[in-house]
Amino acid sequence: MRTTPARGGLSPTRVTHSSQIQRVLGALRLSVSSDESTSIERQKDEVNHWADSPSREARVIGFAEDTDVSGSMSPWDRPGLGLWLRTLDDLCLVNGCWHVEDEPCMGQWDVLVAWKLDRLSRNTVDFGKLLEWAQKHNKVIVSTQENFDLSTDIGVMVAKIIMIFAEFELKTIASRIKSSMAKLRMKGRWLGGNPPTGYQSVRTTEGVTLVQDPVYGPLVRRIYTMLVVDLMSAGSICKILNAEGILTWSDHMRQQKGRTVKGHRWLPQVLGKMFTSATLCGYVMHDGEIYADAAGKWVKVTEDPILTFAEWDQANKQLMRNAQGVGHKNYRVRDNETAHLSTVTRCGDCWSPMYLSRRRARSGIKVYEHYRCSYGNYGVDCTMRSSIERSELEELFSDQITGQLGSAPELRKIVTPGVDHTAELEACKLRLGKLEGDFIAGKYDSDAKEASYWRTLESLTEEIARLEAIPVTPTTVEWVETGTTFADKWGAMDEEDRRTYLLANNVTLLVFKDAGGKRRHGVVTHFGALQEMAVRAGIKSAEKETWAEAQHQCPVYWSLSEEELARQSAEWEAVMKANYAVEELVLPATLTKLRGRREDLTEAA
Repeated sequence: MRTTPARGGLSPTRVTHSSQIQRVLGALRLSVSSDESTSIERQKDEVNHWADSPSREARVIGFAEDTDVSGSMSPWDRPGLGLWLRTLDDLCLVNGCWHVEDEPCMGQWDVLVAWKLDRLSRNTVDFGKLLEWAQKHNKVIVSTQENFDLSTDIGVMVAKIIMIFAEFELKTIASRIKSSMAKLRMKGRWLGGNPPTGYQSVRTTEGVTLVQDPVYGPLVRRIYTMLVVDLMSAGSICKILNAEGILTWSDHMRQQKGRTVKGHRWLPQVLGKMFTSATLCGYVMHDGEIYADAAGKWVKVTEDPILTFAEWDQANKQLMRNAQGVGHKNYRVRDNETAHLSTVTRCGDCWSPMYLSRRRARSGIKVYEHYRCSYGNYGVDCTMRSSIERSELEELFSDQITGQLGSAPELRKIVTPGVDHTAELEACKLRLGKLEGDFIAGKYDSDAKEASYWRTLESLTEEIARLEAIPVTPTTVEWVETGTTFADKWGAMDEEDRRTYLLANNVTLLVFKDAGGKRRHGVVTHFGALQEMAVRAGIKSAEKETWAEAQHQCPVYWSLSEEELARQSAEWEAVMKANYAVEELVLPATLTKLRGRREDLTEAA
């Protein structure tokens, strides 16, 4: 008799069986849990009835149960059956496996019994692999309904023929489901599953549609306001929601279904995923895109969307600005303590974002913190490789921004998106172009197809004309005083909110490692869209073009424009070259790029 040492210090549990008694494993599978005709309980009864037959000596040692599992899934990939097909060690290959009973493996059973073969698989390739595996390991497969012997060649042949029909039936079912879903999608019906954040699925006489959830619908609007209007970061929004004890949408859905709440926390990734799908603004999504009907018009899944398309687009753009650089393949995730000038600051030579770098002294006590150029992350050449102490740069910027805006009243910019069907119009034109391209390529090569082409062409043309006739209502901007000063607002924001606020307003700092002469660091600060707020707040000097740019320890000629620099006299140029030890008086390309961004501020706003 074999013995094996206990696993993890536990006493071994021996699985004993007589050589005459067959150990039976019941294979149970159900695609839809509500299907009573092939319920799990009925399948169990069939397996037990087969094992209890007086003509055989067998006992059921367990069941491999798979609920809501498609027949197209490989037996080895199924969460239930797959465990019983695995090999934990060499003992699984022989009768008399010594594993404890809560560790399913192939050595604990001799016969695999299923109600019908399609409970094992609906794929002929997978079923063939299972047959070969069973023959190799001396296992027997039994179907209680088909009632044939797979130990013979005739039985295997019959089983494969049955499996071919089962696979054909699976494809037929899939085709019917696909066709049905396409019709429902065209009608703007919800196809099932958990609804998107802020919506409930409601069954009507015409099908399932979406309506706003009375609690989470207003919550989505509130998150949108904090993100777009208050310019708060996703991390700060999550902190507020977690502090208020608001359940995440997934936990809310579990609670609605009477299930156990897992206690998930709000995370920036959760907010980003929430705004990913255009279902949030009421449209049907298919293959990651908004679904359009034959006329090229986007299909709606609800008549009462939480956000308009313009608001949804605005929220996504704001999230992209907050996570500036995330899309780059070499982007590195920021550490937990966000420095508010990370990525707001850029290298004066290569324009790469500068991140906070920490280095501990040899003593192990003092920590050196610097903003450093990240040229290596972006695959660019940088001769300067700018670096500046964190305290030096942040103190300088704090003096600059409070000096410019500190006493001014803090204003909130409220943007009301206008009515613009440009996106829908472009979608129609793209669909029209593809339609005409297919027609020229000869894809409408029959009378029926050609008739379909002319109907679709007429419908698309009418839709384009209708959209072009709708007047475009411009976006309105309103500035409202919050009752506090900018200095108070700046002091109340944490590091993450400050960084989000600066990025949203296109504030940029350029750092030059050696600005010329004996000066070590040169810093050029551009206040971006904050200039507009300063004008609205009544700061008279803010109307000047030079207000938006502050320079620290930079050569004098850098404060000039390219036109002003060209107009300087030869004597002045000679003095500048002598004082700053440069061969030619030219503006850095990054400084020119920074000033050129003024043209983009209106669109960014």
